[in-house]
Amino acid sequence: MDRSLPIYEVEDHIIEGVKNYTRVIIDAPTGSGKSTQIPQILLKNGLNGDGTILILQPRRIAARLLARRVAQEMNTRPGDIVGYQVRFEDVASRNTKIKFITEGILLRNLITNNTLKGVSILIFDEFHERHLYTDVSLAMALHLQKTVRPDLKIIVMSATLQIDELENYLSPCCVVKSEGKTYPVTIDFYNARGLVPVLPLWTDVVKTFKYYKKNYPEKGDVLIFLPGAYDIRKTIEKFQEEQVAEDYLIFPLYGELPLEAQEAAIKRYNKKKIVVATNIAETSVTIDGITTVIDSGLAKIPITDPLTGVSSLSIIDISKASADQRAGRAGRTAPGLCIRMWTKHQHEDRPDFEPPEIVRLELSEIVLLLKAAGINDLSVLSWFDEPPEESLFAAERLLRELGAIDEKGRITETGMKMAIFPLHPRYSRMLLESQKYNCVYYAALIAAIVQNNRLVGPLYLEEQAINCKRLLLGHEDSDFFMLMKAFNYAVENNFDFVKCLWAGIQAEVAYSIYSAHQQFLNIAESVGLSISKSEFNKQAIRKCILVGFSDLVGKRVNISNDLAEVVHGRIGNIDSETVVKKPDLFVTSKIFKSEEKEELTFYQITRIEEEWLKELFPNDIKKSSPRRYYDPQTRSVIEEENILYRDLVLKKSLRVAAPSEETAKILAEKVLSCELILKDWDTSVDRWILRVNFLNKHCPELGIPHIGDEEKLAIVEQICYGASTYKEIKDRPVKKTVYSFLNENQREIVDKFALERLKLSNGKTPKVVYVENGSPYIAMRIQELYDVTSIPPIANGKVEVLVHILAPNMQPVQITNNLKRFWQEQYPDIKKQYQRLYPKHEWR
Repeated sequence: MDRSLPIYEVEDHIIEGVKNYTRVIIDAPTGSGKSTQIPQILLKNGLNGDGTILILQPRRIAARLLARRVAQEMNTRPGDIVGYQVRFEDVASRNTKIKFITEGILLRNLITNNTLKGVSILIFDEFHERHLYTDVSLAMALHLQKTVRPDLKIIVMSATLQIDELENYLSPCCVVKSEGKTYPVTIDFYNARGLVPVLPLWTDVVKTFKYYKKNYPEKGDVLIFLPGAYDIRKTIEKFQEEQVAEDYLIFPLYGELPLEAQEAAIKRYNKKKIVVATNIAETSVTIDGITTVIDSGLAKIPITDPLTGVSSLSIIDISKASADQRAGRAGRTAPGLCIRMWTKHQHEDRPDFEPPEIVRLELSEIVLLLKAAGINDLSVLSWFDEPPEESLFAAERLLRELGAIDEKGRITETGMKMAIFPLHPRYSRMLLESQKYNCVYYAALIAAIVQNNRLVGPLYLEEQAINCKRLLLGHEDSDFFMLMKAFNYAVENNFDFVKCLWAGIQAEVAYSIYSAHQQFLNIAESVGLSISKSEFNKQAIRKCILVGFSDLVGKRVNISNDLAEVVHGRIGNIDSETVVKKPDLFVTSKIFKSEEKEELTFYQITRIEEEWLKELFPNDIKKSSPRRYYDPQTRSVIEEENILYRDLVLKKSLRVAAPSEETAKILAEKVLSCELILKDWDTSVDRWILRVNFLNKHCPELGIPHIGDEEKLAIVEQICYGASTYKEIKDRPVKKTVYSFLNENQREIVDKFALERLKLSNGKTPKVVYVENGSPYIAMRIQELYDVTSIPPIANGKVEVLVHILAPNMQPVQITNNLKRFWQEQYPDIKKQYQRLYPKHEWR
């Protein structure tokens, strides 16, 4: 125990809180010693009784390193009084009383120990990071406490907590706050990137480091925060290229590094060092000696659309809380400095906290584990943040498709077996299916491969690319087969670093895959699967992959490019680097949307056969109801019948539809939209319809019906009846059908009261122009109207007809319904104006 640490200032409060409450919140800043000292305080004071203290950590590296640190302080070895358990690694014994575990381990333990028998205290460390398993594990722990384990103690602690919200969530609870012992940190905003970044991030980082060396007296070690492993590697290369940090040791630090490399970054040296890290160094790992932080202000977070299953890795601006956490790393042992690579104004626009993972990640594995642990109805859990309904819906849909739950949402026997594997349900289902085809060994290897980062590449040298291509040729049925061959090469060469590097294979990743593979085989054997290495049967393995990814079946849309459609209407491009060349039908195990483009890309492709879908999912193969539509290319109504796998079209059957009422309606709609022209439908037909509608409006007592859009459609349908193509209808007679919309008596009424022509007093008979939303009118030149002083009304005397009076050039000079006034008042001026222009015309 290190009693010099600030957490001991509140030791008595912690002890009293745990004694008197079953829920305790501890708010203590980074470096206060809460992660290492509080478990020891609890154990020393016997607050755990006979049970174990479990400390949940969001990351494996933190669980391992903290356990080793506490074991060292207690003069014991890891696995004795102090132990840890992370994925594929359990370093503990019957003597273990303090055990650091990752959050997912707790949920999996609940499957076989659903009351957490033997556990007395649960500590949720770094709660502010709001990892998915953190929220779910805490909700589950509260449920146990309210039901079968009222004695269970729950401690939630972090350096940056939303105390008010958390206290309300955990009420009744005790809050213990430690001010800690931190030194002031100077914040400098140096925006090397500019408002519109152009140069690569690593170039700006080195530029910022130069600024630091020039403007500040060099102090201790430097911690640089970057969003991902690739940025870290490129930054270290840039440092080496520009030789600006020759007096420093430089170390990477990110979660996928081997434990030895992670420990190397954390150690103290006689020489100053630069640690280039992801946000793993934000809270999970303590690095002594850091006095300067250079913060890119960026983090890489995964996001999954629950309805489409599309995943993306987004590089986001970190929140103010994360920025404060990072800055605090510089003030652990002395006054420090934090250089932020953005402006003060930009800082004010950042969110206070990052969004929790529970609202942005796919939940099928979580839902399966909860159901396996006896929580069939997830609504009984009390959530700090409710998981989105659409995410839960998508999770249960996938689990039903995999056979893990039944239609009522209850876990099945298959689902219980799936939950035992520390895998996404897709891969655990694939593993169970592999027993049928005697290929468990290979299915377990595929599952192990996808748990680790890139096995092949990056290929920095042309020679590597050539060697890699030569080595991995010949597996064009699945990208997994190519990766399996790369793994086998590493095994055959005893994971030799140089030989693997020659082939573009990462030896360390291959060894991690080997360890995971052995773990999966052991679990498979424990549930009764045969794990002996059988003959490599490509077809059997591909069928197993299909079972695990039955909702990710895709079909190439166009044989000339990589455009494809996957079940549930997901359109995207097949990965250009896949070894599977132009697959007609395939399974993808990963759909990704890049941050730069909105396009989807389908990765990890496996070719499949249509017959397998019929064999494995006979109830999902259906023939669609015939769909009829107009095809502008053939100018005909096409009938389409599809063979579907779920909602994915496997085969289309196209033919000209047989004549029917539906085909007549489809053709009629195209006629009315003017895409098709009936030769006999001339302006006289349109004028007659206008006359009918005019009379309907102004003389409703006459009983003339209105011809609107629906009536026109019915008329044209009659004309098109018995046809399926434009060729059949274009010359058909129209007028008889149109006029038959009215009976003979009604047509006579139209001719009598909606006159086609008017007879004027001078003997002229102009056409009456009817308009849809206006007054009817006649249009005549002035000379044709001499001696006419009035226009007879129509519609049984109800409607006056306007006169459009035209000049000799046929342009209107007056619109009127009072010719007598026109001759008296307007005509003299018009005569003067136009008589000079048109002297040959008669002017009275």
